[in-house]
Amino acid sequence: MNEEAAAPTPPATRGIVAAAIDLLLRPAAFFHERRPTIRGKAAFAIVIFMGLEVATDRYEGVAKRLGAPGSVAVLAGALLGSLFIAGPLHYFIGGGWCRLRIRFAGAVDVDPEEARAIFALSEMIRSVAVVIYTLLDLALSPVRPWLSPTILLAAAWSQVVSYQGVRASFPVSPWKARFWFLLVPGVFYGWLYWKQY
Repeated sequence: MNEEAAAPTPPATRGIVAAAIDLLLRPAAFFHERRPTIRGKAAFAIVIFMGLEVATDRYEGVAKRLGAPGSVAVLAGALLGSLFIAGPLHYFIGGGWCRLRIRFAGAVDVDPEEARAIFALSEMIRSVAVVIYTLLDLALSPVRPWLSPTILLAAAWSQVVSYQGVRASFPVSPWKARFWFLLVPGVFYGWLYWKQY
């Protein structure tokens, strides 16, 4: 028997599906085993999903105007603006905000690419859930997708993933990390949810 064939594959090279499962179910292990950086096609895909999430947020306002003259142009403009302006802004500004929170949590030397990767990967949990749920919601019924327990759970879990990614990747104070990556976003999402009612 060939020893190379019997050797287990390191977790970081097992493939994208295994990595996605690790990110969702074992985020601390995911970030301990990998030092993710996001470039090229992966960065483009993440920016597109972030833009689609912004587009779904704008859908209600645009949908009200769909019977009016020029509504197709309004819909196309909102979609293109979300994909090519709001998505990249969300990616870069969110990555910068994540880096600043990592510094507030106690890390001295924070790699901007690694901070952006932690932000983007944790945001993808919420963004993918929002986009899929909204598409299903639009196909089945015109209900407000932001009030869904699925979306709230995805938002909460994305913050847990962000916290575990920061703790696994940077030497930060556990209490400061909990404050900046769990409490502050939790209060913000709670306020948004309360504001919806």
